Amino acid sequence: MFISFAKTVFIFYRTLIYYFFTCKKNADYKQIKQKWANEILKTLEFQLKIINEASSEKKLILLGSHSSYLDIIVIFAAYPNAIFLAKSEVAKWPIIGPAAKKVGTFFV
Repeated sequence: MFISFAKTVFIFYRTLIYYFFTCKKNADYKQIKQKWANEILKTLEFQLKIINEASSEKKLILLGSHSSYLDIIVIFAAYPNAIFLAKSEVAKWPIIGPAAKKVGTFFV
């Protein structure tokens, strides 16, 4: 899927806006992550359909070797309590790095 430059800029802009939402006192990170993810999916014209949702009573580990930008967005939309592991370089990326730190990403 090809994403236009305008959509890419919009996605980074909205990510920055949601990052600022996390700076508010008593910010609800779960809600912010889920709203951000759903907005990005809508921008990209994707519709999320969850089949056989995992029980919220159980701990869940999702493992993947992603080759797409969509997996993080889809997981946050479906499981906003998710916490990611990322390579240490991601922490230095503009906008994405600070946002990832803010939502509890572990860098290895």
